[in-house]
This record gives sequence, C-alpha cells and structure tokens, in this order.
Amino acid sequence: MPTYEQLTGLDFARLNQAVEDWDTTAQRMTELGEESSDGMLAKTRAANWYGMSATASGERIEHAALAFTYAGSQASGIYGVLRDFRDQQKDCQRRLRELSEEAWEKGLSVTHDGQVVARGGNAYVDGNGNQQYRLTDEEVERFYRHGDYSQFQPPELQAEITSIKARIQVVLDESDESDAAAARALRELAGDDGDPFVMSSYSTLESAERMQGFEDAEEALALIDKGPAATNEELARLNELLDSQQNNAYFATHLMGQLPPDKLLLFLGDIYDAEGAGADDRRAAIVGDVGENLGIVLGQASQSGHAGTDAIQPDMVAAWEDDMAALGGQRVILSDGRQGPYGFQLMSNIMGSGEYSTHYLTNYHEALVSWEQEMSPPGSAWNRTAALYTPITGDDFRLDPMTGLMEATARSPEAAATVFSNDDASEYLLTGRPLESLPPELGEGGGRAASEAIGNAFLAATTGMNPYDPAALPVEHEDVHRRNLDRGLAIMAEVGDDLQPEFREPMAKVFLNHGEEYVQTSGGLSERERPLHKAHLFEVTKQLSRDPDAYALLNFGINANLVESFHHTETFDGEPIDPGDTLGRAGMAVGFLEQARYEALHGELATAESRAVWDARMQYHGWGGIVGQTPYAGDIFQRGVDVWSQKWLDDELNRINEGYSLDTQEVSDIRDGQLETLTEEWHEIHSGWADSSESYDTWNGRLREIHESANLGNNRNS
Repeated sequence: MPTYEQLTGLDFARLNQAVEDWDTTAQRMTELGEESSDGMLAKTRAANWYGMSATASGERIEHAALAFTYAGSQASGIYGVLRDFRDQQKDCQRRLRELSEEAWEKGLSVTHDGQVVARGGNAYVDGNGNQQYRLTDEEVERFYRHGDYSQFQPPELQAEITSIKARIQVVLDESDESDAAAARALRELAGDDGDPFVMSSYSTLESAERMQGFEDAEEALALIDKGPAATNEELARLNELLDSQQNNAYFATHLMGQLPPDKLLLFLGDIYDAEGAGADDRRAAIVGDVGENLGIVLGQASQSGHAGTDAIQPDMVAAWEDDMAALGGQRVILSDGRQGPYGFQLMSNIMGSGEYSTHYLTNYHEALVSWEQEMSPPGSAWNRTAALYTPITGDDFRLDPMTGLMEATARSPEAAATVFSNDDASEYLLTGRPLESLPPELGEGGGRAASEAIGNAFLAATTGMNPYDPAALPVEHEDVHRRNLDRGLAIMAEVGDDLQPEFREPMAKVFLNHGEEYVQTSGGLSERERPLHKAHLFEVTKQLSRDPDAYALLNFGINANLVESFHHTETFDGEPIDPGDTLGRAGMAVGFLEQARYEALHGELATAESRAVWDARMQYHGWGGIVGQTPYAGDIFQRGVDVWSQKWLDDELNRINEGYSLDTQEVSDIRDGQLETLTEEWHEIHSGWADSSESYDTWNGRLREIHESANLGNNRNS
C-alpha cells in the first residue's frame, strides 16, 4: 500500500510519458494491422493461390497480418489501463491534498507520514490567560523523529483528527486497490515471454476490474460449492478473494447473482457448524473472517443494485433481497440433514459488517419483526437454536438476529431514518421487545448486544451519522431526524425507569448532535421557545444521568453548546431576544441538567450504595477522554472547551467530595465555577451590549442573573 508521503509526493512525469508512448504504439500497431489487412492479406486472398507452397505462404502472411491487429489491440489495452490508472492516482493525490487543506482550516496539520496533529499543539493557555508550552523545542523534535504524535493531538480536536485520518486511509486504500487492479491487468495483457499476440479482453481499467471481478467471483463460487468439505486453506483463499474484491461492485453483484439466498444460507449453516467441522481454533477464526467479508461484499452488491447503474443488474439485486427476507423465518437444513439456525440468524450474523440498501434493510426488518412477533412470547424461538446448533465461532455468533440487522441499519443512516419513522417499529424496538424471552447476549459495551445495536441505529436515525464510521462528521439535519427524535423521546419517556440502560450513551450523543435544540428546550422559559417536549427531554436526561459515563458525555458537550448559544440571539422559531436572555437561557439549562442528575441519583431506584458507586466512577473521569469521543457535536469543541469542561468537572468533583445536594444547596452554589466561566464567555461576546445595560454592566450583576436563572431552571416545571 502506498504511504501518504509517497502518494502526495508522486511525480507523474514517467507515467505520463508511458501513457503517451503506449498511445503512440497502439495507434501505430493498429495502422499496421489495417495496412496488413488491406494490403498483403487482401492481395493474398484475391490471388487465389493453390498448392502446398502457396498454402504455407498464405498462412504465414495471414498470421503476420493478424498479429499486427492483435498487437494493436493489446497495446490499446495497455494504454487504456495505464491512462485510467494515472488518472485515478492523480485524483487520489488531489483528494489527499484537499484533506490537508481542510485540516489546516480546522487548526490541524497533516505530517509528512500522514499523521494528523494540532497546529501549535504544544502550546496552551494557563488559568491566568498566559500562553505556556508543554515541551521544549528539543522534546518536540525528538517526538516527531520517533513518530510519537500523541502530545500534539489534544482531546478537544480528537474527533476532527480521527475523521481526517480515517478519510486519508480511505484514499490510500482506493489508491492501493487501483494499483493492484492495474498491475494484474498489465500482467495479463503482456502475458509470458513467447506468448502470441491475442485480442485484448479489455481496453480500460474499469473493464479490467469488471473482468477480474467476474473471474474472482467464479473462483469464490467454486469454493463455496465445497460447503463443509472445504479445507481451512480453501476457506482462507475464499476469504482472500472476498477481502481483496470487497469494493468491486462487479465482483459483488456477480457473486450475489450466482449465489441465491437458499444456497448462501446452507453454506453459512454448514461452515458455522462446530459439530460438522470439529473443534478447530484456526478454522473458527477463518470462518469468522469469511462471514465478515461476505457481509461486506453482499452489502456492496445491495448498495450497487439500487444506485441506478444498469450494468449492476438492479432487478436481480432487488429480487435476491426480497427472497432472502422471505426465507428468514425458515430453519436451514444442514448438508448432513440436521436442523440448523433460522435464516434470519445466519444472515444477520454476517450483515453487521456491511452497508446495505434502504430497500433491503426495511424489507428485512419488516419480515424479521413480523416473524418474531408471531412467537409466543416474541423472540423466544431464537433461544431454542442453542439446543440444536453449536456455532464454531462461539459467542461471536449471535442468536438474536436483531443485533446484526440493527448494526447494518446503523451503518445506513437513510435506512435507519426510514425504519424509525414508523410509530409501531420505533415503539417495538425501543420499548416493546420482551427482554426476558430473548437471548442474553452481551455486546462490546457490556450490555445486551441487540439493545446496544438498536441504540446505535436510533443514533443514526436522528443524526444522519454512521456511528461505526470513524470518518463521520455531523450532517445538516433533515425534518425526518427531528421527527424521529420527537417520537423516540416520547416513547422512552413513557417507560421512565424501565428505559434500557444500553440507550443511555447513544441518547447522550443524540442530544449533543441536537445541541441547539437541547439548550433552547432546557433553557427556554416559554413553550414557543422549546423545539422539543420539555417533560420528555427531562425524563430521558434523568435516565441517562443514572450512568456516570453518559452523564459526563452529555454535560461536557452541552457545556460547549451553551457557549455556542450565546451567539444565537433568537428563539428556535426565529423570534429575536436580547443578549441578556441568552445568559439566562444558559443558566436555566444548567439548572435543568442538575435537577435531572439529582432525581436520577435520588429517585425510587436509587440507594446510598448506587450513589456511592456512581460517585466513585465519576471521580475517575477526565474531560479529555470524553471530549475525544464526541464527533456528534461538530466543531464547537475546538474553542476553549478545556477551560469550560474543567470548571464543570471541578464543580462536579467538589460536589461529590463535599457531599453537596439540592436538598441543602442551590444550583448556583453547586455549579458556581461553571456559571462563572459561562458568564465570562458571555461577556466576551456581548461586552458592548452588557456595558450599556442595567443589571449586566457589572460582574456581580451578570453573575446574579445567571445564578437566578440556574436556580429557576432546576424546577422541572419552569
């Protein structure tokens, strides 16, 4: 794979010359072929020679004439592949340079080896407003020389750094895939020493990739046909083909077209079956990789089939997707006659790694939910598979098919938005599945795997972002995102303390992404100022505050949104307000958050022991580790977030250490440091207005205004 340095510094002079030379060669060979056909070959055929010598001479002349024609065809193919390869590499180089410029505009810099660091990342401002330096010049040079850039990647910029790095990697991957396809095509066109000239099979890099995709798909299908008899080496080869061609739409759709759903499900049932294969750690690892890459490839086919490209056989793709959804409720009969898992269980296990079309995901979701709800109780049959079938990959094989479906749905924000636009679907996913009858499988976050996936899918449905994509950055909200948020808040608020804990962190990220709406609702005095339902927002905020991680994530993010809100001197519906009202709005929001935390830790489910555990976990938090995980709030974290967040954290730790509570203290006492910092930020923005406005023209006056608002905001009915 090319490095960032190699691709950005690539000189195309020699490649340009090669393209030009092969263009000239192709034209000359083509001309010679035409001259041979029109000259020697035509005259030879017209002469009507006969006899042994005449026959031999004629064959030699005909062979020579055709050789020029074939040579011209091969030269044209080489020219086309080289030309397209050069153009693709130039495009990749251009995109890398654009990413470097984008990074620069965001206060970042891309190093020579493709690392992303903060410009001036060695500098910081201390509590007295003075610029200090973390490292000496010698230390900076040493860190750079050894490739240690962690000192120059501050947490408040981590989301942007991660996104730029991920997008750089995408470009490098595309460059590498183009290089591999071109190299393979050129080898095939050139052939071995002594090979005769032949007509070229393709004349562009795209046609080469199409041919390579078909050839590799046929090889993959032959390996799939071996089923449970495939050796580890054969499965490894299959995985190699799937991995190398996972972005080739021609490979993906040809594979899908020749692998009907019933055949795919049988193959999956056989290779995942531990009883048939026996205990084999190496085989288990290979099978896991095959499943993951197969899921990616089929997702590529699904997306390509709905992209409006006739060459990708859209009708075939749509029919395949519908057939798969229809087979999901049937148990697969394995090659040895035993009953295997349901089709939904096998397909969902590979879907989680891929990005599928909205058509497929919505149809599959409807079929899965319909089948699941026919069970008594819903979902109970998924557990029964465990008595019939032992997967070779162990706990990595999910019995609950909703896990893989929701992971795939989260990877397709458009599909997620569509699924959660339905009232019944939203209610069933968020609160309606009977957890006690479902497989108790744990996810990466330590909660139920299916619930974690549903939470991430709802995050995608309300933000338009793929939570599994490290390159994802906030997108402009559409009406469907707001409607899904309104609907989800109402459903979650209704269940109160029964809200699944796996939804807490995703909801914190949703609120950060809708930070303006959150601040306007929690800090708005009148209903017209509130874009969201305040009671619903409070209840869900209270529930997520029961988790110190989600609570810290929300507060760090909203803290930055509060400062951003000082620039918005209007209500959410566009009515103008005084700058002083933005200070009061921020104070109200702080009180709202503090009241939600208090009720979460002192409600019916809270105990002295649970509060002690919560406080202990909270004391381990540092603001940097949280801010670095919040790409959902956009670039507001780039502006002084370390100061704001540290003040909030200082107040939080002081509250814990001193045992402060709303039973004995007001919000203005508990959040004094945070409120003071917010007031300073507000005055920096609105000093002109403040200095000429009564109640705001003195420090004490401004502080009194935000304190009173914070104390009012902790009344959930205000």
